[in-house]
Amino acid sequence: MLQRHEHLTYCRQCKHQEFDVKQGLICKLTGTLADFDPVCPNFKSISGEYGSTEFDTIRKKIDNVQNKTATQGERLANYFIDSFAIWLIAIGLIFFLSVSGLNTGLSELEFYLFYFLVTVLYYTLFETYAGKTLGKFVTKTRIVDENGFQPSMNTVLIRTLCRFIPFEAFSFLVSPIGWHDRISKTYVIDEDGPKSDTKNY
Repeated sequence: MLQRHEHLTYCRQCKHQEFDVKQGLICKLTGTLADFDPVCPNFKSISGEYGSTEFDTIRKKIDNVQNKTATQGERLANYFIDSFAIWLIAIGLIFFLSVSGLNTGLSELEFYLFYFLVTVLYYTLFETYAGKTLGKFVTKTRIVDENGFQPSMNTVLIRTLCRFIPFEAFSFLVSPIGWHDRISKTYVIDEDGPKSDTKNY
């Protein structure tokens, strides 16, 4: 029997969802909490398609999130590649501004603010529009939300800002899921299939 949180995973993608102040998310066709197992016969995707085929597609996406979590080694590779890429972009932009006469020198504080801006734009733009950064292109990984879909820009921005939490980088020492993953409810998965038995939780 599916649990409540498993029902909600599908209900949030269904057009028949309705919020009840006493019960929470319910089916507006029945007026009750979901109780299907394993497939809801009335499921209608927000995308507009009916039936178990679309339902199974969503289930497959969720299973991919659960079974294809990127390994700690891949996450570490992503971190070093992306850090180097951001450094090159920042230095390149400063050099361009200097030769253009637009930059007469940055103070230490101005440099850190500039580096912060480059980092935010790098992760937000790459992960919003490509689903991956340069590091993730190399390791063949990408980010998804908890339902296996491409995250929105707002979600990616939250994920990016969480990277600046003190000691956040060390959260990967105990789990392949970092603080910026947990807080934004996003995951990094392996596009080529699972390379370890690690599960999301």
